[in-house]
Amino acid sequence: MSPARGKVEVSAGFRSWADVVRRIKRNIQRQRTEDWKTLRRKEYRRNVYRLQRCIYRATRQGDRRRVHKLQRLLLRSWSARCLAVRRVSQENRGKRTAGVDGVKNLTPRQRICLARELANLTEWQIAPIRRTYMPTMLPWCKPH
Repeated sequence: MSPARGKVEVSAGFRSWADVVRRIKRNIQRQRTEDWKTLRRKEYRRNVYRLQRCIYRATRQGDRRRVHKLQRLLLRSWSARCLAVRRVSQENRGKRTAGVDGVKNLTPRQRICLARELANLTEWQIAPIRRTYMPTMLPWCKPH
């Protein structure tokens, strides 16, 4: 810090404060790109359990606004996303079966990418439900 001006000087290698901020953001993103095998799953499970417990308590108290906020927080949390991807791609019985997207046997890098993609809730495209009529003898039992 320069005592004469009271401003912090940008160190060598950076052109401006924007470069410093970009470097910091990049480092934060790199920390999230940890190897899938080194993720702290025990801590993630604790985080998810704690949020679920808070949701349960708020439900028991009848605080619907708090429940909704906590549910949104749980849905967007990195811990919950990583555990969900792990459950689907490693622990489930159908882990080697291709899903609707045709992807199966995910590599660790693909798992990290999938967990990151789950954060973009606004980009999700929900497919419409396909109605299939079952043959029946009674005409009034058919869905309209």
